Amino acid sequence: MDDRVGTDEPESSTSSIDGDAESKRTLATRGSEAVAKAKSKAEDLRARAEASRPHSAVVDIAFGSYEHDTQVAGGILAGAVAFRIFLFIVPFVFFFVVAFGLYAEVVDKPVSEATEEAGIVGLLATTITNVGDQSFWSRVTLLVISGFALISGARGMLKSLNAVHIIVWRLPRTRLQHQPRLVGGLILALLMTIVIAQLTNALQEVSFPGWVLGTAGFILIPAAIWLFASLRVFPHPPEADWRALLPGALLVGAGIELLHVFTVVWIIHSFERKSETYGAIGGSLALLLWAYITGRILAAAPVLNAVMWRRGSTLPLPPPEPPLPPPAD
Repeated sequence: MDDRVGTDEPESSTSSIDGDAESKRTLATRGSEAVAKAKSKAEDLRARAEASRPHSAVVDIAFGSYEHDTQVAGGILAGAVAFRIFLFIVPFVFFFVVAFGLYAEVVDKPVSEATEEAGIVGLLATTITNVGDQSFWSRVTLLVISGFALISGARGMLKSLNAVHIIVWRLPRTRLQHQPRLVGGLILALLMTIVIAQLTNALQEVSFPGWVLGTAGFILIPAAIWLFASLRVFPHPPEADWRALLPGALLVGAGIELLHVFTVVWIIHSFERKSETYGAIGGSLALLLWAYITGRILAAAPVLNAVMWRRGSTLPLPPPEPPLPPPAD
């Protein structure tokens, strides 16, 4: 009898193990079938979309933009632009943080009151309060150093955007002209955009319909700035007029507005949470995410312009540069 009991326990244990293994195999099989079904549906949708390309301009532009973005390595270009944006934004914020701290001391007002009167709120105002720990001459020194870094970052950002346009449009390499003027214009344009954004946000407390109209109208500000830069600053084919560059400008305007909303809703709170949890590295990660999304928008704008211009023009884009020959043995 003892032998029978001893043999029953291993059998029940073995059956339990077999049941667990069978359950795992069933889940794995269902997962594989679901993935295969999703891939099949995605391939079917892609095939239908490609079949409709000759009959739909929107679908053709979407596929053409994706193909051209892949050819010019749009993701890598966006990463390069994002890095330059990061190197520009950090000294930009730091410069005006120190400047507002000095302004508050000269007019003998609290820093928070001075920033509120200037429309600087949220995260920037919190950062400004830390400047009061430094002496007056230390802040003057920081102002000079951050100003030099700001100018250098602005030049680097403009050069990277110039290189992106050259690569996307497949044009000969050209240098930016009147760089000091362009650097000043970039800084003033960003300041103007920030001020208008703050005024638009202030409308929300006064009139909700006015805030909606102001938010919709805000799209025109970055769009107009980008259209001017695309037409007068960055290289493009001589045959492409402002109408050929308008789609990219509208993309930048809508993208910057959506990014602004995304920043207010998520990135600022994420920056604060990550700064409290992980310190400066966590906050920098949130800022880098914002910079990469901005870089992706700015890099996608000339791609869209090039694709739409190629569809409506009899002059195609130049062929890609031939690859370098293999090294000699």
